Parts: sequence; structure tokens; C-alpha cells
Amino acid sequence: MQLLVVILNYRTPELVIDCLSSMVDEVLFMDGVHVVVLDNASGDQSCQKIQSAIEEHEWSTWCELREAKVNGGFSAGNNRGMEFYEASFYLLLNSDTIVHPGALSELLKRADECPHAGMVGPKILQPDGSVDDSVFRMPRPLSELVRGAHLSVIDRMFRQHVITDTDSSMPTRGMWLSFAAVLLRGETFKQVGPMDEGFFMYFEDIDYGHRVEAAEWEIAYAERSQVTHLGGGSSADGQAGGGSRPRGPRYFYEARARYFCKHYGIAGLWCANILWTLGKGLSLIRQVTSGRPSHCRCSEARDIWIRSLRPLRPPSIHSKGRAT
Repeated sequence: MQLLVVILNYRTPELVIDCLSSMVDEVLFMDGVHVVVLDNASGDQSCQKIQSAIEEHEWSTWCELREAKVNGGFSAGNNRGMEFYEASFYLLLNSDTIVHPGALSELLKRADECPHAGMVGPKILQPDGSVDDSVFRMPRPLSELVRGAHLSVIDRMFRQHVITDTDSSMPTRGMWLSFAAVLLRGETFKQVGPMDEGFFMYFEDIDYGHRVEAAEWEIAYAERSQVTHLGGGSSADGQAGGGSRPRGPRYFYEARARYFCKHYGIAGLWCANILWTLGKGLSLIRQVTSGRPSHCRCSEARDIWIRSLRPLRPPSIHSKGRAT
């Protein structure tokens, strides 16, 4: 099989059907493409709706629905999806994406042009057609000072630690790709292994970027491949953005703690927390002098310490059956 597309569903059947509809014309004229929709134990009418759409539109020649017995999260669901078939390439797609004409072939073309690239990311668009950030620098403890401060002067002083200030035009290292839509080379998947299921949701893509780089693969960006990400289709909160925001879900902070401890040790996690707090303190000066609202999530100063003592424990969300 040349390309296996994996779409993870959790209670978003209408979005999944729209995503499938967007790729029909291209899939029908490509060889060796198959789509697996993995339902992550939605517990609603998702499976019936998706299966009915597959049968009604006669998509069964290239698409099938599979069901997970439990909701193990984003990493676990995509791992299960990729395990069904061996392929030269795997395309992980969020359910809330629309695939533009030619996007699949352009991704494969870019992968052929960059044989050392273990992952290839498309150009991700927002619903209004503007380009969304999808290639990022790896977060390091000092990046948390920048994130906590959210001040232009700090950004300029520590530019190499600004996560979104990147040049995505060439294959590179020290970067990670948004897993809203990402092409993973089969050879890379075999070498690096499955995604870390200790991440229920968030930071699994950053962690995988670290592992791909450690295995001496690069990443590449396929500008001519375009995918619209509608955003927030099945998650409770975003990972980036400005302005006052509601409190983030616990599993976000559990994933954050796991990420920093896994790659920088528990001392690195504590350092990241202290630097974020310092940055937040600096941002308070601007808030007082300018009257601008906080850019941080509600209760974030407290929540960053979640799992600060035992960061590598399995996510507590597993026992609650929460959604991805």
C-alpha cells in the first residue's frame, strides 16, 4: 500500500464525513490509497452515521470504519489506525480538516523530493483562508520564559526560543509539525516506533518530532499541499494563541509535564515552570501600565505545577474516559 490515511473520530461524525467527501475526487484517481476511520470509543451514534455515509456514497472500495474498544487518546487512536495496514506512507488527519484538491499527491511528491524527511507537513489554512502556523521550534525550558512573558522585547532577546518564529521553506531539524495533518514515512514509523501513549492529548506531536530527529530524520514542508483545519472539532482547548483564554484541561498540563520531564529531566520541568512564572511576572507590568488583558489561561500559574512531582505517570484522563 502506498498511502494509508488515518482519521481519528470522537463524536464528530459530520466532520469526518465532510473530510472524506473532500478527498474523494483525488483518492479515486490515485493508486494504492486507503482510508481508515478509527472511532475512539465515541459511545454515541458516530459509527452508524459514518458507516451509513460510506455505504450511501459507495466509498467502501477505499474507506473503512474501525472501532476502538476504549478511548486511549490521540496517540493511542492513531497508533491503532496505523497498525491495521503496512504502508509506504501514513497520513494522519484530524476529523476537522478539509483536504484541498491535489493535496495528497503534492505531499507524496514532496516526500519523494526529500528522501531524508521522515515527516512532511502540508500548508494548513484557517477557515477564512489565511495560513495557520504548522511548523514550530521545539519547546525548551527557556521557551517558557518567552511564552509566559508574551512581550516583544523578550521575543527579540530570545528569538531562537520563540516557538512560532520559523522558516518552513526547507527541510530542517530542531522543528516539529502540527499533527492536525502530517505525512509520516513508513520507514520512519518502523524505526521510531508508535506514538507515546502516555500523552492523552497535546505534546505528542512535539515528542514525536524529538524522536524523529533523534533517529536522524528531517522534516519537510509541502507548500503546494493545502489542508484547511476548522479547529477545535474534538478538543476542549487549543495549544497556542493570544488573548484571555479559559482554563486549560488537566490533560494539557499532564502532557506538558510529561514532555519537559521526558526530554529535559524533572529539573528541566521545574526550570520551565520557574521561567514561565518569571515571564508572567514581567507581563504583569504591561498589564498594569497598558490595561491589556492577560494572555494566559485562567489558573495557569497554578496548573503548570500539575504532575510536577510525578510527571511520567500515565494520564489520569484514561480512567475518566474523556474524549480526544
